[in-house]
Amino acid sequence: MMCAGIRARAPLLAGGAAARRCLPGLRAASLAAPLCRGLAPLGRFPPFASSGPSGLRTAFSSEDGIFEITMLGDSKDEKMSWGTQVQEHRITPTAVVGLNAALDEALATPSAKSVLLRGEGRFFSNGFDLLWMDANGEKCDALQADTERLLARVLGFPMPTVACLNGHCTAAGAMLALAFDKRVMRSDLGWFFVPGIDIGLVYSPGMTQLMRAKLPVPMQSDVLTFGQRYQAEELVQLGVVKAAVKGETEVHSRARELALEVGPKGKHREAMRGIKACLYAEAIAALESPDKGGGMGFVSRDGAGKSDKPST
Repeated sequence: MMCAGIRARAPLLAGGAAARRCLPGLRAASLAAPLCRGLAPLGRFPPFASSGPSGLRTAFSSEDGIFEITMLGDSKDEKMSWGTQVQEHRITPTAVVGLNAALDEALATPSAKSVLLRGEGRFFSNGFDLLWMDANGEKCDALQADTERLLARVLGFPMPTVACLNGHCTAAGAMLALAFDKRVMRSDLGWFFVPGIDIGLVYSPGMTQLMRAKLPVPMQSDVLTFGQRYQAEELVQLGVVKAAVKGETEVHSRARELALEVGPKGKHREAMRGIKACLYAEAIAALESPDKGGGMGFVSRDGAGKSDKPST
C-alpha cells in the first residue's frame, strides 16, 4: 500500500517496540533459547504474492561449504519480453521467488556454511524493473511487499552471507547488497547509489531502516538525501565493502575466499539467527510489515506530499 504522504514514510525511530523485544542481556543458557522473542522456525518466511521461474543458478561445494547463487545474464542483447535487459538483474516477481527458493535450498543443505550471491556481467542489480512495473501497475504493491520481506529474510539469515558486487549496484539492488553480511566489490566497474532524490522517490520505512542499519552515520544523509555515488575503493574506506578487486573473475575469487573465511561462524544457525534478529530488530520489523509503515512512492509535482505508484 502506498503511503499518503511524506509524514507517513518517515523513518521509524530507533529503540521502538521491535527493539524492545530483545532481551536486555545475555546469560549462560541453552542455544535453543532465542535471544529475541517471536522468532519463526528456521526455513519459514512470510507468504509471498508472486510466483514463477527466475534466471538463477545455484551451486554447492561440499569441499568449502559455500552455497553460491548466481544471477544469470551478461549480454546487453538479451532482453525480457517487456524490454528490460537481462544483464541488469532487475527485481521482478520471478526474481524474488527465485531468490527465496535458492535460500530455501541453502537452508536444506545441512553442510552449507555460508551463502554467496553474485551477478554475471556489468550489473549486480539495477533495482526494481521499472518497465515491468509500467506494464503491471496493479501488481507493484505486491512486488514491493515481497521484496521487502526478502530483504528482511536476507538481513536475518541464519548463515553468514556474502554479496559479490560484480558491477553496478543501484537502488533496490544496492539495498539487496546491504542486506548481506559482507560485500566484495569490483574496483574497475560499478557504481553504488540509490537515486530516490533524483527521481522524486521516497523510500519506504523498511528500506530506510535497512540503509540506516548498514551504512555509517556520516554516509546516510549523503546516500539518501543527496544520492551520492560511490565506487569500490571509497566504500572500502567507509567500511561498507570488505575488499575492492579489479576484474570479474578476481572479484568472484575474493568473494569466495571471504565466504570461506566466515563459513565456520555458521555452525550454530539458531544462534546466528538470534543475534541478527536483535542486531537488526528495527529494520527487520519494518521490512516484514511494509503495509504498516507505508510503501515507497513518488512525491507529487505540486509538493503537497501526495504519492503515486512507482509505475507512473
